[in-house]
Formats: sequence, C-alpha cells, structure tokens
Amino acid sequence: MVVLKKAPDDKSFFLQDMPFHTIAVAKDVRELLVELKKAPSAVVAHHLRSGENDFANWIGGVLEEKNLETELKKIRLDKDLVLAKNQILNVLGKAVYSPFPEKDKKPFIEPRDTRKLLL
Repeated sequence: MVVLKKAPDDKSFFLQDMPFHTIAVAKDVRELLVELKKAPSAVVAHHLRSGENDFANWIGGVLEEKNLETELKKIRLDKDLVLAKNQILNVLGKAVYSPFPEKDKKPFIEPRDTRKLLL
C-alpha cells in the first residue's frame, strides 16, 4: 500500500512534544515519517498520551486511510518510548515505501490490445 493523499493546510499534523510546542508539520504520511524520524521520543509520548493515538486518528480521519489507521491503533505506549516510536516508523515506512501496489487498483497505463495492432 502506497499512501499518497495530502491533507489540506488547515488539517496538517502538528508534531508536538508538549501542548503548543510544535516541532514540525506534516501534510502526508511521507512527511510525517520523515519528521518523526528526526523528532525526539517525547513527541511519541505526547501523541500517544492517555490511551489516545493522534497518529492513527489523523491518518484515519483526515487522510481517510482506514487500513493504516487500524495498524497504528495497535501501537500502545507502555514504558518504552523508543520501541513505540520505532513501531510507528515501521508502519508508516511500509505505507510509504511498499513495493507492491494494491491488487484492487488498476495500473496507471492500461495494456494495449495487441489484436488491433495486427490488423
């Protein structure tokens, strides 16, 4: 699954390490992946606080990527911030860099009907 959808400007994801302290802004899953890699683990603590999962909520609610939302909702913040961050990066990385297109989507270029070429 390769996620390409972008959020409108007013629905961007604000990576924060505490309320009102924004570290970076992302408009799509790729940007979120890149910025989260650079961000301190405290960002994960803020966005997974009190059983919430802001990453999953934004991806499902704004980008409407329900499969990715489901995968991210499985990630919980226990005691290991680094582990939780790595799990999130792994899920996002697969969504952005998957070499296998979804089976139900048509290719960008339809194959030609070679019978017409032979006539």
